[in-house]
Amino acid sequence: ECGKNMNLVHGVISDFRGVILPRYREIAKQVVLVCCGTGSELVSTYIKAPTSKFNTIGSDPALSYLVMVSGTNLSQLEKEYQEAIERSTYGKVLATNTRMLTSGVIPMMNNELVKGHIIDDAEILRRRSAFASFRYAADYGLRVYQSKNSVGAIPLDQRNQFLCRAYSIMLRLSLWQLHKTEEDPTRSRVAARMLKEHGVGPTEVQRGTSELDGDNEVFLVGLATRNPSKTSAALRYYACEGCVTPLYSSDGASFELVVACQMERYYVSRGYQAGFLELRTAWPPATEKNPGLSEEDVQKRVTEMAKAGKEDVSDIVHSLTQPMKEGKNGVLVLRQGVPNAQGGDVLVLRLCKTELEEWKLSITSIQAKNWKKTHHRTAFNKAAMGVGYDSDNEDSEPTTGSAGYSYQATLKLVETVASHLRAESEGLERRVIAFAYGHTERSGTDQKNLGTDVELWSREMLEPTISALTVADDDDDSEEIGDE
Repeated sequence: ECGKNMNLVHGVISDFRGVILPRYREIAKQVVLVCCGTGSELVSTYIKAPTSKFNTIGSDPALSYLVMVSGTNLSQLEKEYQEAIERSTYGKVLATNTRMLTSGVIPMMNNELVKGHIIDDAEILRRRSAFASFRYAADYGLRVYQSKNSVGAIPLDQRNQFLCRAYSIMLRLSLWQLHKTEEDPTRSRVAARMLKEHGVGPTEVQRGTSELDGDNEVFLVGLATRNPSKTSAALRYYACEGCVTPLYSSDGASFELVVACQMERYYVSRGYQAGFLELRTAWPPATEKNPGLSEEDVQKRVTEMAKAGKEDVSDIVHSLTQPMKEGKNGVLVLRQGVPNAQGGDVLVLRLCKTELEEWKLSITSIQAKNWKKTHHRTAFNKAAMGVGYDSDNEDSEPTTGSAGYSYQATLKLVETVASHLRAESEGLERRVIAFAYGHTERSGTDQKNLGTDVELWSREMLEPTISALTVADDDDDSEEIGDE
């Protein structure tokens, strides 16, 4: 594959022109040498760079051409395949990559399990679409791609590092664009902090780039591109190792799963041992409307919640014990598994080992809002109560009311788990409200009364997970929307 070694390409071209070409000219009017491979974006940059040793591929610019392949075009497929793919969930994503389409999706649709002994075309169409909408069946396309791509030949640990790096590149590119264009310092600060967590330091900022040493290796094997718009949904899906979920219109639960998948992959790419768990009980259960809870009421309810959630605590402790045994930092992403929960929709427990061989446990609380339209201060202030922030009093450590109930319940969870693990509780590390629309659609009042205590995450913070599968609009206008 020519993208991996340009010096080799020039050597091949030289030998071809000096040795092979003269012989073929005796029997052919025109002879063309075709070099194919991934990483064509880097090849293009390489041959056009002012400081490049070569200004073109070969010594004569008039004799060489670089053709960039744009991707798949489903309209060129036979209608029976085209319609089945467009109706499917995962097959439609994998079909954005030529190799996954031709070597994975289409052979999968022709499998005897799908079409064997069926003569009705409409039934075959339904079965093909359904089969390509089943995650573990569609995963076949990924495995075929992997076996035929150069990453399939490298050891598993190194391959996983490549995929983590590809994920990180896609996220960094998204965050960098936001950080570079966002004028609001509070919003820009969130993107900068996330970039820093993925290795982008002062040196990269000074150079005006989010690229890190080692990124070129990922570009050369074709797992990512410098232009996010040219990165196919299939490669986004692959970078997430299939840890993605469809986002359905007007479905808050599906967006919660998108956020949960993003958080799990976010920490895996940073070297954490991560897992996912759905809670059996509410942390905490929802209160009646406008309860006006006193401090005593809050503590009483939190105590009752802890008693009801003993099985959850046991499951959490069991999950986090494994990384502790291996001496590794661990993360457990939790999702509220019952509809009557009031706290964060997604909770992230982060277990870290210090230089003094001590373990510390913190928690991040995330409210996940599958909003289509721009929401304003009222809606965000209301959502902030779920992550334990009293926006009316700008209080980050409330003890009363709904915000106090959410905050104290979240503290109770992390403190209880920490005591079982014999770790130190660092309490609530981060409060987040995540939503599905982009930062350019944000309201100028959404951060008002929240200060820097609550982070607001637009879809840029959820890349590449949120765009790996087709995202449907949310037409649910039932939630309260501020009109400021």
